[in-house]
Amino acid sequence: MKVITRGIVLIMLLALCLTACGGKGTGSGGGGTGAGTGGGTDTGGFPPPSTTWTPPSSPPSSPLSGPSSERPERATYQVPDKDCPGNYGHGLDIMTETPAELEYVDKIVACVNDTGTATYLRNESDAVWVLHNNGRTTAGVTHWSPTLNITSFRNVFTTRALLPPKDVITTSIPTADLEWTIDLPLSLSWEAHQLVAAKVASLGQAALIDALKGRTRAGAAIAQCAFTMNELAEKTSDLADKDMSDLLVDGLGAGVAVNKCRERAAEVRIYDSSNRPIALSEELAELKGQTKVLEAAESHLSTAKLGARVLNWIHFLPRVP
Repeated sequence: MKVITRGIVLIMLLALCLTACGGKGTGSGGGGTGAGTGGGTDTGGFPPPSTTWTPPSSPPSSPLSGPSSERPERATYQVPDKDCPGNYGHGLDIMTETPAELEYVDKIVACVNDTGTATYLRNESDAVWVLHNNGRTTAGVTHWSPTLNITSFRNVFTTRALLPPKDVITTSIPTADLEWTIDLPLSLSWEAHQLVAAKVASLGQAALIDALKGRTRAGAAIAQCAFTMNELAEKTSDLADKDMSDLLVDGLGAGVAVNKCRERAAEVRIYDSSNRPIALSEELAELKGQTKVLEAAESHLSTAKLGARVLNWIHFLPRVP
């Protein structure tokens, strides 16, 4: 009887042991929800492959780590120090809102001085960018325009903080308050400005300089055509979906009967490709048939056109020198 009793006890203990040991599971089948929380494979602190991991918005960079195949929703681009001038020798970390913006952030070289009190921006794209101070600090912007073309264009839009192609500015606006983005209407306006200035150049270098300095009727025509182009672009709905060449032709007066650009251009005489005296308005009216000129303009505007669709305000996180 004792042997039988002991045998029954041993069988019961063995059954209890098997039940307790088998309830743990391996993550498939009988493990249930417990396998997904604490009973799965040890990953050593890394997220399991089946989960989605969102990295921190500003992950520490490592010189040994390669480019990630998957970009977070917010990504950063670090301006190389070698691209910065000596007195603004520290590149900034530019932060984007979406991965689609990464294609455009390196178009602006953004650097800061040793003390972090002044910022340097250089436009390396064909688009016009606008700056915005979103803080309460009032600070000036100094332009170091390398050409008269840039100065002439900025003088048309004196109330806007612009960064035309190849322009350079410095500012003491705190980096946390400074933002910039592509402006498609102004980019079209810049292209119109360049096209009209190229026509005026047929009068010679001295005449072009006087025009870009706003001293002549030719200069007034250049400015008016740039302004008119911007007005037309701002009134055009779904601008980024439109044909840029058609808009340029219309804005410069070739496609409409009444146009202030056309009126100003009619007051200016230039030389056409055959060295024949002609009214600037007539030369601009022939743009519609100048395929190579319009194709070049369309190419220049590609960055602005595509960027305007995806780009929000770009801002940056300053690196400590």
